Order: sequence, then C-alpha cells, then structure tokens
Amino acid sequence: MIQSSDEDAEALHLRHNAWDTELGCYMSAAEKQCTRRRNDMIEFSPMVNTVLHRKRIYQWALRKKKGHRVNVGSLKRAAKVWKVDNPLDLSTQELESRLHGLEVELNVLRHNSKQLRWQHLLDCLRRARDDGDEDDVHEIKRIMKRESDKEKQKRINFAVRPPQGRSVTQVQLNDPKTTPTSEADFRTEEEDIIKECNARLSQRFSLGKRAAISHGKLLEDLGNLGDTAAARRILEGTYEFPENADPATVLLLKELARMALEMEGENDDGWLTVPEFQDYWKKAKERTSSSYSGRHFGHYKAASKDDFLSALHTGNINLATHRGRPLDRWRKGVTVLLEKEPGNCFIDKLRAILLLEGDLNQFLKEVFA
Repeated sequence: MIQSSDEDAEALHLRHNAWDTELGCYMSAAEKQCTRRRNDMIEFSPMVNTVLHRKRIYQWALRKKKGHRVNVGSLKRAAKVWKVDNPLDLSTQELESRLHGLEVELNVLRHNSKQLRWQHLLDCLRRARDDGDEDDVHEIKRIMKRESDKEKQKRINFAVRPPQGRSVTQVQLNDPKTTPTSEADFRTEEEDIIKECNARLSQRFSLGKRAAISHGKLLEDLGNLGDTAAARRILEGTYEFPENADPATVLLLKELARMALEMEGENDDGWLTVPEFQDYWKKAKERTSSSYSGRHFGHYKAASKDDFLSALHTGNINLATHRGRPLDRWRKGVTVLLEKEPGNCFIDKLRAILLLEGDLNQFLKEVFA
C-alpha cells in the first residue's frame, strides 16, 4: 500500500479523482465519435443499401451546411456513385426534408427486409448458375442455409424459452401465497416503492452481521477490514482462537490458513496487470449492465484492444487500490430489483442486484475471486 501523510494522502485523493473525472469525459467524448452500426435491425439487400448510402450523403451535406469540416471531393464522388444530384446545392430545409423521406422509406423497407434479402440471394444464385461458377453457387447456398437455420432457431427459442422476470413497477408487502387477493397490499408510487425496498433490503444485506466472526473477541482482533496483526497470525497458523469461538468459524479460518500456506510464493500482491485487464475485457459481454457513472462495458472492451489505453486504465485501478482509498465513483452503485418468479412482485421474493463500476468489478473478481 502507498504510504504518505494524511495531508499528502488527501491531496493525492483529490487529484486522482479529478484526473479520473477527466478520463471519464474523454471516454464519453470518444463514444460520441464512434460509428454506431446496426446489427440485424434491417437485412441487407441492394435496395436497402442504396437508401442507406443516400441517407448518409444527405447527412454529410447537412453537416457541411451547418459549418462542419467535410471532404467535399469525397462527398461529390459518393453522390455521383449513388445518383444523388447536387446535394450541396440544396438548402438546409430541403436536406432535412429528404432525410425525413428516406427515414420513412427505411421504415417501410424494414418490414419487408427479410423478403428483399431472400430475393437478393436468389438473384445472386441465379447469376452464379448462369455464369457456371460452382464455387459461388456453393457459397451462396451455404449462406442461404445458415440464415434460414438461424431464423428458424429464433422462432424455436421464442416459443420454448421460459418466462423471464422484468423490472419492478409495483411491490406487494404481504405474501400472495398466504394472502387473499382482496387483502393484497401493494405499493405503486415510486417514492413508496423505494421506501419499502430500502427497509427490506437493509435487513437482507445486514444478515452477515449475525455471523460469529462479526462480534465478540474475533471482531475485536480482526476488525472490519481484516488488516490487523491477528489476521496475519491466522494466515500463518499461529493465532490462538478464543475458547468460546464458534467451531465452524474456527474450522473455516484454519482452512484459510492452510490455503494461504499452499499459495505461498505466488504473486498475491494485489496488483492488476495489463494482460489481466485485456484478457478480462476481451471475454466480457458488452451488453452487461453496469456503472452508475455511465462508463459501460463497451468503453473497457474498446480500451482492451489498445496497449496504451489498457495500461492507462490498469494504472488508474492500481493507484486507487494501493493507496487505500477508493475512487469517489466507486462508492456509488445501482440496486436493480428483478422478479424471481415472473408476475410475483412480493417484496421478499425480488432479486436485488447491485451494479458496481465496471473497473471496480473487474478488480474484485481478479484479486478476490
């Protein structure tokens, strides 16, 4: 752990948080510059492709009208290829009107995109047969079979998948299995839901305080963080347990000492490395919900592809963890309530999930899990 005086530690903490906030601004700004690709929202076909390119050309010209820097030569060449007449001669209102028309056309095509896609593949197959290109015929058939199987599997999955829970819009305070419907006590207003859930979750998340290690002599010796000399003696196997200590707790701590002895000599200094950062985020699912601050998994997956950005994020995590004070944004999380049983909103049957910051979650998994 990084050692420093209280005054220096506080100054470092403030500077680190200021730097981390600036890093978050850069991450958000970079995301705004990213190209957002639509995956499986509309099937590809020549007609759809034409509309999308013309829409892009009009958007390009509109940016020019609004004073943004654009490559006029590339814009004119694209307009010629996709048969858009003089987009730069149109007024801002005319460009916006044509963009709206293309959006309407895209919405119509979206409903017919699967048929257009299939017709496109059939046309490609016919041309390949006419040309006598057996390799192309084989490849097009493979594509058609793959897409047909994929569509069929989607319908099967939709039909046989189990019902899923949803986010909570109301909570019931009494058990529906033992309470008549006429006596059901619901909370539907947001403030009432939050109040009741806070009370119940506080009790649920405090159950660990009933454990034997959370009171008595063990708590005095170990403390809440387990960073005392007694904790070190437990790992070394030299700690004398109190006579009235819970037998199960004693066995658990002795097993912990045995595991520490087996792992002795391994790299357990708690430093996160760049390869660990990259391996973790390359395997993570981008759509996973996280981060009250808005720094979602996509930011870290993108950073994991670059060695410099990976080192930047790794250093940020290590600085926070080894100076002994977490970042301010790590202190905030989002508690999500989901229905365990679809349709059952009984407050004691709701699944509570705490969404932590993505980088903090990685550190906890890498070091402690």
